Amino acid sequence: MANQKSKQSMSQDKVKAPREYRYFSEDVRRQIVKEIEDKVYSKAEAARVYKVSQSCIYKWITIYSLNYQKRIVVVAELESESVKRKKLEAQVKDLQTVVGQQTVENIFYKQLVEVLSERYDFDLKKNINMMSSDELEGIKRLLDKKKSS
Repeated sequence: MANQKSKQSMSQDKVKAPREYRYFSEDVRRQIVKEIEDKVYSKAEAARVYKVSQSCIYKWITIYSLNYQKRIVVVAELESESVKRKKLEAQVKDLQTVVGQQTVENIFYKQLVEVLSERYDFDLKKNINMMSSDELEGIKRLLDKKKSS
């Protein structure tokens, strides 16, 4: 007989009471959030008093609070390797352009010196470094006279 009673109590222990399902209307949610904003309860206290999880309280605050402002999320990260590579490639391209322009200009001036040396029977390549600024000005005036005539 004692054995039967223990079996009955065990079977009763295994049977769980149906879980209580609670629904809070929108007005009740707003009231709870207002109480939190008015500092009647903290978030944790409101969760205990109304027997609600804190995650629900936080969700309600995001939805119904007049003072809640969504945070602005700023992602701070290091420059990725691909962004760095693209910047460097752009720099290289710019520098190649500058070097190309300088090379063309250098070739032009070398040819100009050769043409002038032949035309005026004067070796500018050898003598240009030894010439004074007055002599260079004289050559410039001579070229200007030839140009105008």
